Amino acid sequence: MRGLAAWDRVPSGALDLTDAETEKQLRIFYTGISDQVPRRVYDATFRQAIALRAHSAIMEPRYIDADWRSEHGQFYSTTYRRYPSVAHRLHLFSGELPAAALHEDKPIARALKRETYLGYIVLRPVQAAPIGRTMLAVPPRLRSPRAVVCQADDQVNLFGMDLRVSGMPFLSQDGQYMRCAQVCAWITAYYHHLRFGSPRALPELIATHAGVASDLGRPLPSPGLSVRQVTDAMLGLGLPGEVYDLRQRDRASVVPFICRYLNSRLPVTVITSRHAFVLIGYERYVDRDGIRRIRFWRQDDEAGPYQAVDNWGSDPSGTWQHLVVPLPPKVYLTGEHAELIAKKHLISRLKKGTGDDQMLASELVKMGTGESSVALRSSVMLSNDFKRGIEHRRFPDAITARYLNLPMPRYIWVVEVTDRSARDQDDVAAPDCVLAEAVLDATDHTNDTKVLAWRCPSGITRWLADQDSESHHLVSSEATPSVVDIPRAPVHELR
Repeated sequence: MRGLAAWDRVPSGALDLTDAETEKQLRIFYTGISDQVPRRVYDATFRQAIALRAHSAIMEPRYIDADWRSEHGQFYSTTYRRYPSVAHRLHLFSGELPAAALHEDKPIARALKRETYLGYIVLRPVQAAPIGRTMLAVPPRLRSPRAVVCQADDQVNLFGMDLRVSGMPFLSQDGQYMRCAQVCAWITAYYHHLRFGSPRALPELIATHAGVASDLGRPLPSPGLSVRQVTDAMLGLGLPGEVYDLRQRDRASVVPFICRYLNSRLPVTVITSRHAFVLIGYERYVDRDGIRRIRFWRQDDEAGPYQAVDNWGSDPSGTWQHLVVPLPPKVYLTGEHAELIAKKHLISRLKKGTGDDQMLASELVKMGTGESSVALRSSVMLSNDFKRGIEHRRFPDAITARYLNLPMPRYIWVVEVTDRSARDQDDVAAPDCVLAEAVLDATDHTNDTKVLAWRCPSGITRWLADQDSESHHLVSSEATPSVVDIPRAPVHELR
C-alpha cells in the first residue's frame, strides 16, 4: 500500500456489491496502479463472487491472517517499504443486509443468515497481489449431476457467529515469496487440512520443505519450483505425490488418469512448460457435434478461482508436461495398478459365472476397441466412507451385510464397471450405472495385490485375509449408483 495509515482507511460497513461505485472504490483501494495480472486475478475473483449472486458483503478490518503473517514474517518484513502485518477479510452474502446491520448498538449476528453465506476473500496489503486466502462456494454449474468437484467445508467466525462455506481454497501468487508452484502446494495442503484433517501448512513451511535454495539461483525473491521441489514440498507436508510425466505417456491415458484422482476427491497439480495450477474437478458435456467431452476446472493463481479448461491439449498456460497428485500417507497402490489388477481379476471370475456374468466379461474384454458398452471408474476412498455409503447403493441385505462386516484398511481403491449410457445421463444425480465392482487394499504389495471383495450380477465374494481364503455368496443384484456420486463427510467431523 502507499503507507501504513492508508491501510486503516478501509471501506467498511455493509457493502452493496451490486453498486458500481462500491466496486470501483474497492478495486482502486486494493489494486491501485498495477500491471495486468493482479488486476486480472482480482477481477476474476470478484466476478466469481458476483456469479454466485453475492449481493452484500461485510468487511472485517485488521484481520490477522496466518498465511499473510507467514509471508510477512519471512519476506515482507525484510523490505525497505513497510507493509502492514494485518489483512482485511471480506465476507460475502447472497441476501441484502439491513441498512442498520452494523449499527454499534445492535448485534450484527441478528442481521446475518447462515444460509446466505457464500464465503470470504482475504485481501493482502500488497497492491501487486491483493488476493490472499480465499474460499468461495462451488459455482452452480459444478453442482450438477454431470460434474465432479473437490470441495471441503471451511468455518469462520464473524462477530461471534459461526459461518460455513463449502468450496475449494484459492490464493494468488505474489510474485515474490509465493510463485505458482508454491501456491499449488498451498492450495492442495489447505484442502487436505480441511477435508482430511491433515496439519495446516503455512507458506513458510512450504518454502522450507521445498528446499528453495537447492536449485541454482537465489531463494528470494522466489524463482519458482522445479517438479522435484514440488514433490519434496508435498512429501515434507505428509502428502507424498505420484508424478505422471506426460511426455512419456500416451495422450489417451491422460484424461482417465486425472479423472481417477478427481473421482477420489484428490486435486491434481499440473506443471506446464511455464506455469503450474491445480485441477479441482471436471464435468461431462456434449459439444456442437454431439460428441461427449470432458471439461476440467482449475484454481489458477494467474487467472482466478474456478477456471474452465475446455481443451487441455492446447492450453494457453503452456503444454502440460507433468501431473503431480499428492496422496494421503497410506495410499501406496497407484490408481493405474489398482485398475489393471481389478480388471484382470473381474474378467477371470466373470467368465466362470452365470450368463449375465459372462456377458459382462465379454464387454470388459472389448474395452479399448470403442465397441464396449462399459467403462471402468476408479477412486481411492476411506473404507468408512465406502461403508457409510452402502445404504445409498440399495444392495440386497446379503450383500450389504457382507460389505459392512468385512475388515478393511483405512484407504481402499474401488474399481467399478459402469454402464456408459446409464452413467452419462445428464439429469440424474446418482444414476444406477455400476454393474460390478472390486475393492482393493490401498496399502497392498504391488507385486502381490489381492482383491478384498468383488461383486458381480450373480453374487459377492470376499477374501478373508487372515485365512487367505475366499468366501462366496450367490445373490443377484441390479445396477447401483457409483461411489463417486455419493457425498462423503469430512474426516475431521468423523473423529
